[in-house]
Amino acid sequence: MEIATKKMKVFGFVGTDHLTTKIIINDETLEQVSQFTYLDCSISYKFSNDVEFKLAKFLQLIGTIKRTIFKKVRKETILKIYNTLVLPTFLYGSENWTLTALQRLRIEAAEMKLLRPLAGYTPFMTTKQMTTYAANYGLQAY
Repeated sequence: MEIATKKMKVFGFVGTDHLTTKIIINDETLEQVSQFTYLDCSISYKFSNDVEFKLAKFLQLIGTIKRTIFKKVRKETILKIYNTLVLPTFLYGSENWTLTALQRLRIEAAEMKLLRPLAGYTPFMTTKQMTTYAANYGLQAY
């Protein structure tokens, strides 16, 4: 078996402290990185920019739905697309996230960008009312 040392990277940390290591294989020193991306999930010892990256993709998908099919198909169809395509794409890798209060609010606001127009948005509709609406259509708010 041959090890591809040019493709390998070293990522090490203990808690929030970066761990400096020097690993040599076949007289080649492996590159040490402070951020690692695997299967579209980003891991870093400093901060989690994966949430921001996924949130940007989430908003992009919602925008695409609103631009293309929003007025052409039934609400139920849009909600099925949201449940089967948009939410799983967004939540993939979310078990590694440590969310701040601001990130939670941004995620909630992103969800409302699709759900409010589906519900017949009124300026006075609260997030709690929207969550109730979503539950009626089988949606689970993040």
